[in-house]
Amino acid sequence: MRRVDRVLKCGTLILVLAAVVMGCASQGGQVTLIPFTPLASQLPASESDYIVQVGDTLNIKFYYHPDHDLRDLIVRPDGKLLLPLVGDMQAAGLTPEQLAEQIAQRYAFTLREPKVAVDVKTANTGQVYVGGEVQRPGIIKLKPKMNVLQAIVEAGGPKNTGDVKRVVLLRSVGDNQFGYRQLNLMRILRHEDHADDATLAQDDLIFIPQTGIAKANVWVEQYIKNMMPFGTPLRPTPVGF
Repeated sequence: MRRVDRVLKCGTLILVLAAVVMGCASQGGQVTLIPFTPLASQLPASESDYIVQVGDTLNIKFYYHPDHDLRDLIVRPDGKLLLPLVGDMQAAGLTPEQLAEQIAQRYAFTLREPKVAVDVKTANTGQVYVGGEVQRPGIIKLKPKMNVLQAIVEAGGPKNTGDVKRVVLLRSVGDNQFGYRQLNLMRILRHEDHADDATLAQDDLIFIPQTGIAKANVWVEQYIKNMMPFGTPLRPTPVGF
């Protein structure tokens, strides 16, 4: 996905996040919010099951024709590779073994016994955004099988003002459609229910809202303390109840 597309998508997710946090949905049918349960990791359980993705860097080896070896080929945003003599061919969505077989079939018209191997030199696992009450909000690199808790740790962990019982996960699931899920990560930390965690996908957005106490403290700071003349400290006064 191009950088501009990622920025636009991230901006849309943030707007949808605002609707979720405020407990409302966008009007006019422009955006649909869909409660969802993230599936198990879409990344492979083993290297042999890896699925080639956009942005991956591949090396292609021709065993009997080493002069045709290709190095550092990057899978284009359209999921294709441009190969000498045979032109464009689809790479994204195939395992390295499937891609190697298809390359061999394409080169069979120009080479004798084209035995081919495809090596994924660099996997493009993508990125996710972690925001809200975390120490270092921003974009982090998505690692294979990364879950929500791990992503929050990568962002420095939650602040004391963060409500880890109401973490929001947003994911684009179609045109103007976004899946959302509220997670209680305290259940994970207490080893009560690992189903409350979720494996992440590319471009997911994780948001930790403020606790009710934190919001109250902000309100006091903004609307009471900062309005006191001469920096007079705020001292609570017993009122007899």
